[in-house]
Amino acid sequence: MIYPVLLIPLQAGGSSMIMNIILFASIPLIFYFFMIRPQAMRAKKEQSFIGGLQKGDKIVTKSGIHGKISAIDDKTVTIEVDTNCRIKMEKIAISEEMTLAGRSEKPAKTS
Repeated sequence: MIYPVLLIPLQAGGSSMIMNIILFASIPLIFYFFMIRPQAMRAKKEQSFIGGLQKGDKIVTKSGIHGKISAIDDKTVTIEVDTNCRIKMEKIAISEEMTLAGRSEKPAKTS
């Protein structure tokens, strides 16, 4: 036997059930647009940056070492830090390019 008291929430809460479904369906979308998509875009930008490195570019590593690329391999670069002082490290350890051709913004004027 079905009690009429148990059927009341189903009849009165039909619109709230739809709202709950919409809420739970929107959570993956929120995660995608606020967490997954920006991370994927950042990784794609970093891969294109690493792929565009050339011999002679002035760079800064993630550990703060400044130098100029003297040789490039598939996964490693050799950085000339000073005269006759070279460091070999992974490409992914490069943080930014410091040559004027690599900068998209112009230096700010100080006046």
